[in-house]
Parts: sequence; structure tokens; C-alpha cells
Amino acid sequence: MISPHDTGRRRPAGLLFFLALLLSLLLAPPGGGSSAFAYRVPIRLFRITGMGGSLGFSTGLSNSDQENKHTGTPAQSTNRSYSEHVSLGFSGYVYHPYLLTFRGHTSLGLQRSISNSGSNRERTLRHKNLLYDLYIKILKRKSLNLALNFNRDRTINWGTFSEDRIQTSTLEEAILSYKNDVFPCTVRARKNSRRQEADTTYTDTSHSISATGTYSNDRIGTADISYSSGHAMTENTDIDTRDHTFSLHHFLSFGRGGTRLRDTFMMMDRRGTTNTRKQILFSTGVSTRLSSSLRSGMGYSFHRSTQMSDLPGSGKSRSTSQSGSWSLGHQLYRSLSTSLSISGSKSRYETGSFYQTKERARWRYNKKIPAGNFHLSYGLSFRQHREDMEAGTNRVNDEKHKFGENPTEPDVIELRYDFANTKTIEIFDASGLFPAEDRDGNIMAEGVHYEVHQDANGVTRLQLLPPYNDPASPESLIGYQTLTLIYEYQVLSSLDYNSFGQGYGIGFSLWQHLAFGYGASVGKHKKIHGVDTGNRIDSTRSKQYRISLHYPHSDTRAVRKEFRSKRAPRESEGITESIHYRLPYHITWNMHAAYSRTKSFSRESTSYSRSIGTGISTLLPYRISWGLSGNYSNRSSTNDQSISFNISSHLSWSYRRFNIQLNYDLFHSRYEFTGTREKRRLYLSATRDF
Repeated sequence: MISPHDTGRRRPAGLLFFLALLLSLLLAPPGGGSSAFAYRVPIRLFRITGMGGSLGFSTGLSNSDQENKHTGTPAQSTNRSYSEHVSLGFSGYVYHPYLLTFRGHTSLGLQRSISNSGSNRERTLRHKNLLYDLYIKILKRKSLNLALNFNRDRTINWGTFSEDRIQTSTLEEAILSYKNDVFPCTVRARKNSRRQEADTTYTDTSHSISATGTYSNDRIGTADISYSSGHAMTENTDIDTRDHTFSLHHFLSFGRGGTRLRDTFMMMDRRGTTNTRKQILFSTGVSTRLSSSLRSGMGYSFHRSTQMSDLPGSGKSRSTSQSGSWSLGHQLYRSLSTSLSISGSKSRYETGSFYQTKERARWRYNKKIPAGNFHLSYGLSFRQHREDMEAGTNRVNDEKHKFGENPTEPDVIELRYDFANTKTIEIFDASGLFPAEDRDGNIMAEGVHYEVHQDANGVTRLQLLPPYNDPASPESLIGYQTLTLIYEYQVLSSLDYNSFGQGYGIGFSLWQHLAFGYGASVGKHKKIHGVDTGNRIDSTRSKQYRISLHYPHSDTRAVRKEFRSKRAPRESEGITESIHYRLPYHITWNMHAAYSRTKSFSRESTSYSRSIGTGISTLLPYRISWGLSGNYSNRSSTNDQSISFNISSHLSWSYRRFNIQLNYDLFHSRYEFTGTREKRRLYLSATRDF
């Protein structure tokens, strides 16, 4: 018999045993039986779930011949290259039943390339890439994703008659993302450094951190929020730049009519050693459907930019712009639609202000006819232009252009403002931080890649030089990258004028084979006050004809454009033909031909372009594929005349995870004023995946 005194003395031991039993039940891994103790399958805390990689090599031989007619000196270079690469990747996880789940991925890539261009230059490239990716689940409810990326490139250049040069670039990046239903967000930290050791040693280092998040709610809509901060510095030049950018994008859809509201707010602050720039941007817009056939929209935007520079003659410049718009669209019948829009903008600079309004109306009629479709359009526009500018100098900081944006003259960029100071023109890449480079990594310079022309009206143009203006050349810069231009221009006088324009178009298509279109527009201007120094009040007339024929194996298109004005009258015409056939035995054959003519009356120049090309490819037994293509082009203009042709051939073989490929390229060009260039290239590569 147990006395009450004994029971009281054993109560703490029983309580500890009960707590230990409860803790073991909570921490025990879940099982498929009636209780946690029925779980008998062992758990692997670490496991590799997948593994793979690739091993390969490539070798190439290229020969280049060039002769300059101005100096009469030929140049020849031979380039031999060899590279190999190996990469390995695996994925796995570290598992705990209740608290955490880890999944990771890592990969390593190595590449080594040696190229020898004769006896005066040898180039070695070593590339290493290491990637870690870690995925973490906390309490199996909140998802946390962490990724680490390390990238290091090292390039060594040895020269017999020049100093050795070593270039090293390193990228360290960490990405942390948090996923949930209310506010998923991502935080990114990056460090990028570039170092060059040669006659002049310099180091570029940049640090940046950014955070983005999305908040979604049925009442307030969806909001995207982002913030970024960066710091870039260059040793030995005392260049230091700090950036802070905040942006907010909001979207909301509500109501039975599908009303949509969009808002954007952006604030940027950039402080550098020689300049400081601040920007504030706000825009909002709403669109709604008033009825089944009537829709409307309104918008407003505000932009303020401040630029302060320590460079001689630059000083401080500030600009503020506001704009608003309203539009209305009506669908009277299924075939007839009407649209009306009104917009206005006002900009204020240090030297004055600029104001303009636009009203535009458009009607469009579409009708199905027994053999096809018919459409007709007509539009009216009215614009008021008011200036109150003082004579002086303005500075443009971020004007964007790309060679090829003008289809009539793809090798020409025309600056937006007249009477530019050509000595102040600077070209940077799209970010506006570093000078723009060509395909070989050389900085684009005047006299080497392009020339600057300015006519009596103050129109400033940048024109590419051969071979960079030849679309068939491997060095062509047409359509290559977006450029940022910085320059100063002269403000001569203020000018107020009104402009009126109208345009119409007509077209039809028959049996899905023939299509024809014609369009014309007229613009007239009336001066109110001021002096027109650069033919800015310019009445214009334009016409466009187009016709196309389409059949199962061929396409034919012809276009003619005419543009008449005092400032830049021009005309162009062109025709293209393409044929493509699929023959028996897996053979594909195609051919194309093109002709175009462009005439600029202001520059008194005419250019012609003719090209023809063909290609054939086939799939042979044993997974062998072969292809051959050739192209011939002839371009002539007032400044130069060129003839070029290129031939390309490839042969490849695949067996399971092994692939081998052999390529041969030949490019030959002859320019009337600059000389002859020829390149030959033979390339062999082999890759084995495992």
C-alpha cells in the first residue's frame, strides 16, 4: 500500500516523464500508420537528386586581307584559336522533417581560349563561372529563396611590340526572394569590378543593392514597388558616382465597364564627381468603357529634371514638363470606328519655356467584299506651337538613337535639335555611363566609325563610315545597340506657329494573294510670331504605295515612299522577292532578291542597293545535317561604292549526347574609295554532354 506521502514525493518525476513523452511525439517524424511510432522508413538527411555536365573543345583558323587605297599598304593577319570547356552541375537537398527544408544547386564552368594573330599579338582568355543556388523553406509555409552568383573573367594580352595587358572582371551577386500571397519581394545585392593592368592601370568598381516587391489587393489593386542604390568609382581618375532610384507602379481594374487605372511614380538622384542629376516623374491614366460602343481615356504626367555640371561652360540646367491627354473612341457599326484625342504639353527650361497642344481625329472604315477586304481611313490634326526662349545655349543629356531607326537612311542619325555644337557631342551606351563600343570592343570615335555633318539649316547628322555602314559586313553597326547622345545646341530665337495636317489611306486585299495600299498626308504651317532660322515651319507632303503578292512558295513586296519638304526632301523605293521550297529527301531550298533606291534632295545624294542570295540545307542519314548559303550585294552612293559577297557552309553530326560541327565562312568586300577586305574562317567544335 502506497502512502499519500510517497505519492506526493514522486509527482515531479511523473510530470517530467509526461513532458518528455509529449516532446518526443511532437518531434517524431510523421508516419503512415495509426501513430508516429509506426514510421519505420529511414530518412536520408542529405541526398543528390541530379547530376550532369558537358565537356567540349573548339578550334578555329581565320585569315584576313585588307588593302587601303589611300596609303597603298596591304595588311594581313592570321588568327588561330583553341578553347575547351568543362561544366558540372548537381542538385540535392538537406532535409529536416519539421523545421527546415533545403534544396541547392551548384555549377562550375571553365573555359580557356588562345588566339594568335601573326607575330605581333597573342591573346589568352580564361573564364571561370561558379554558381550556387540555395532554396529554403521555413516552417513549410513561408518560402525563402537565396541565390549566390560568382563570376570571374580574366583576359591576358601579350604583344611583341606593346606592353602586356591584363583585364580582370569579377561579379559577386546575392539574390534573396520571399514568396507569399500578400507581398512577395526580392532583394538583390551586386558587386562588379573591372581592372586593367597595362601602361595605365585603372579599376572600376560598382556596388548596388535593389529591392522589389508586389502588393496585391482586391480593393486597391496591384502595386509594384522597387528601390535601388548604386555606387560606382574609378581609381586614378577620381570619378565617383552614386545613384538612388525609387519607383512605384500601380494598376487597378474596377466597375462593370472595366475601368482601368494606372499610376507611375519615379524618383532618381545621381551624384557624381563632375555632375549631379535629379529626376522626378509622375504619371496617371484612366480608361473606361462608357457603353458597348463608346470608350474614353484620360492621362496626366509631370517630369522634372535638374542637371548640374562642373565642366567648363556647362553650369546648371533645369527643365520641367507637364502633359495631359484625353481620348474618345466610338464604334458606330461593326465596320466604322471613330476616334478623337486631345493632348497638351508644357516644358520650362533655364532659357525659357515651350508649349504645344495637339488635337487629332480619325475615322476608319472596314468592309468585307466578296473576294476579300476593303478599308478606308481619314484623319485630321491641329497643333499649336508656342516658344518663349532666350538666345543662349541648352544642353541635351539623354537623347536616344540607334543606327537603322530611319529606314530611308539607316546609316544616318539625325539629332533632335538644330545648330548643335559638334565639338560637344559625346556618345555613350544605353545606360549613359560608359562610352559606346563596337563589336570588337573598340570605343566608337569620330573619323573612325562615323562622321559629323551639319548643313546651312543647322541640321546635324552622324553618318557611319565603311565598313560599319554595310549591313552585309560583320562589323556593321546598323541596328547594333541603342546610343545615348550628350551635346549642346544654340537657341537662336523664339517661334510661334500653328500647323494643320490631314491624311487618308485606302487599301484592299483579294483572295488572300494580292494586297494593295495607298496613303497620303499633307501638313501646312502658319507663322504667328518670331523668326524661322532653320526651316522649322516646313510644309510637308508625303505619299506611300505598297503592293504585295503571296503564294504558298513565294512572297513579293514593293514599296514606294515620297516625302517633300524644305528641310529634308527625300524619296525611296524598293522591291523584295523570296522563294522557299521543301523538296524530297528532307531538302529545303530558299532564294531572296532585293532592290532599293534612296534619294536625298537636301544632301544631293542617291544610293542604290541590290542583293541576291540563296541557300540549301538537308538532313542526311545518321543524324548528319549540311547547309550552304551565299549572298551577293552591290551598294552605290555619292560617297562610296561597294561590292560584297559571302559564302557560309556548315556540317554537323549528332550521336546520343555527342555533337560535332564544322563551319566555313568567306566574306569579301571591295570599296571604291577605301579599299578591299576579305575574311576567311574555318571553325570546328565538339561537345559531349553527360
